[in-house]
Amino acid sequence: MRLVNFIGVSKNLITNNNNRLILQLIDEDVKTSRPQATLGSFNVFDYTKQPIFSAPISIDKSNIIDLNFNVNPLNTLGEGVYYFSVSDSSALTYPTDTLATFSILEKGEHKNTYPLATLKDILASMDAKFANYSATVVKGDKGDRGQQGIQGIQGQQGVQGERGIQGPDGDKGDKGDRGPQGFQGPDGRQGDKGVQGEKGDKGDKGDKGDTGKNFNVTKTFSSIDYMNAYTGTEVTEGDLVLISTPDVNDDDNGKLYVKSGDKFNFLVTMRGIQGIKGDKGDTGQQGPRGFTGEKGDTGQQGPQGVQGPQGTVDVSKDYIFSGSVGFTKQISANLKGNADSATKLNVVHKIGGVAFDASKDIDLPGVNIIGNQDTTGNAATASKILVNETQKMSIFELTQGVYSNVGGNLTDAPNGEVWGIAEVFENAKNKVIRYTKANGNDPKTWLISYDDYTKKWGEWVVK
Repeated sequence: MRLVNFIGVSKNLITNNNNRLILQLIDEDVKTSRPQATLGSFNVFDYTKQPIFSAPISIDKSNIIDLNFNVNPLNTLGEGVYYFSVSDSSALTYPTDTLATFSILEKGEHKNTYPLATLKDILASMDAKFANYSATVVKGDKGDRGQQGIQGIQGQQGVQGERGIQGPDGDKGDKGDRGPQGFQGPDGRQGDKGVQGEKGDKGDKGDKGDTGKNFNVTKTFSSIDYMNAYTGTEVTEGDLVLISTPDVNDDDNGKLYVKSGDKFNFLVTMRGIQGIKGDKGDTGQQGPRGFTGEKGDTGQQGPQGVQGPQGTVDVSKDYIFSGSVGFTKQISANLKGNADSATKLNVVHKIGGVAFDASKDIDLPGVNIIGNQDTTGNAATASKILVNETQKMSIFELTQGVYSNVGGNLTDAPNGEVWGIAEVFENAKNKVIRYTKANGNDPKTWLISYDDYTKKWGEWVVK
C-alpha cells in the first residue's frame, strides 16, 4: 500500500505564517530509497473531488516533497479544504485508492479575528442553556402520549454553508499504533571494535560433500599439437592429460593439462620437479661401451724423436717381417714371407667372431651394427641392471632410471617385447615409463603412466 505522510510543524494546514507543506511518500512494498531524484505531479481536487489542476514537483531520493504555496499555480487557491494525490514518473499514485486532504486558512490581512468553534461546541452550549432553563420550571406529571401527527411537507435542502474556521488544536490524543518502517538511512561511521566475547560451542559437523575426481592422467600425447587435435571421447570434462615427448629435453615434455570444454588448459610442468636429495647411493656397475664414434680429424704431427743408434743385421740368420717395414738404409739379406709387399696380415684372427686380417674395417654385431654378441656379460644391452633369464623383474617395479630388457628379463613389457630399453621418469605424484624396441628393423616406442592417487597404471600407448 502507498501512503502520504505529513511531516513538519503545521502538518496539513496552510496559513499566512506557513506557506509550505512537506510530504513523505511511503510504499510499504518497497524498503529501499529511490536510486535517484525524480519528477512528479501534485494533483489538486475541490471538495466534490473534481480535479482543479496538477502542479509539477520534484521528489528526492528519500521520497520527500517540499511544496511552496507562494508559487503558481498553488498561490491561486483560496481558503477551504482540498483533496490531493501525488504521481511519480513511474505512474505510481500516492495514496492508494483514495485521496488525502489539506486546508488553507487565514489568507489575507486578517488573522485570528474570531474565536474558532465547531458544531459540537455549539450544540453543547445550547444543551447547557436548556438545562439551566428547565431547572427553573416546575415539572408536572407526564401526560398521555398523543397521536402521531401528519408528517409535514419536507422542505427544500438549504444551500451548504461555507466551512467554518478550524478551531484550536485539541488535547493530545493517545499514542497511535506504530507506523510502517521508514526508509533506511545511510550507514553511519563504523564504531570501534568491541572486546571479543567468549568462544562459543563448536557447531555440528556439516554433511560431507560429493567426492571430486581423483588425480589421474587419463591420456598422454607426444606433442601439444596432437593434444589440441584430439577429438576422441576417452577424455572428458576435468580429466588430466600429459605431454610425453620422445625427447626428454623437449621443453613441452612433462606438461600437464586439464580438459575444459572444447580445449585443454595448462596446469603445471611436471618435468624437472626435484625431490629431497637422499644419501649418495653405491656406485653402480659400469655401463656398456658406447657405439664407436666417427673418426676425428688427424692431429698435428708431433716432433721427430731422437734417432737411436744404428743396428746391425746378422745376414747368416733368416728374418721374417710381417706388415710394412721401412729401413733407412739398404739391407742385403735372405728375407722370407711378404715383408716387401704385405697389405694384410699373414695370419687371420677373429675379433668378436668376425675375421680380421687388417685389410679393411670390420662390423661387430651389438657394437656398431644391430645384433647380439656371444659374450658372458650383457655388453650389447646393459644400461642399469645386470640380470639373467632366471632373474626376471616386472617393468612396473623399476625406479627412476634406464633399464635393458635382455631376452625378456623385464616382464610386463608392451606387446610382449623381449628386447628393448625401459626409461622410467617419476616425481612425487606420477610415474611414466617409456619403452623403446631395440631389435629388428622396425623400432617402436610405447608410453604408460601411473597415478599415485588411484594406485593404478594406465594402458600402453604407441608413440
